[in-house]
Amino acid sequence: MTTITSAQVPPQLLTIEQYCAWSGLLLHRLNPTLRVLETENNSELACTAATFTADDNTERLLLRINLKLDPNWQATAQKLWLATQAFSNTEAPSGYLA
Repeated sequence: MTTITSAQVPPQLLTIEQYCAWSGLLLHRLNPTLRVLETENNSELACTAATFTADDNTERLLLRINLKLDPNWQATAQKLWLATQAFSNTEAPSGYLA
């Protein structure tokens, strides 16, 4: 599991959207080739990140993240985000940390 402390989160992140972009891009950077068999014969990258121009000509960041859940997540009262399991033990590069 890639662990970080709150002191390592860049202080410039002020919105949920910025945290989402930062964490999604970091997961993509750490696990660029990790694949998940979503359905029979359908393997997808566990995390993808791409930019595109929307129909209204705004630039967008598209993130797709496939997080494995603890098998007993439905039987517990914990928050769903606490039931996610790690992709890997890769260390976060210093460029992503405060």
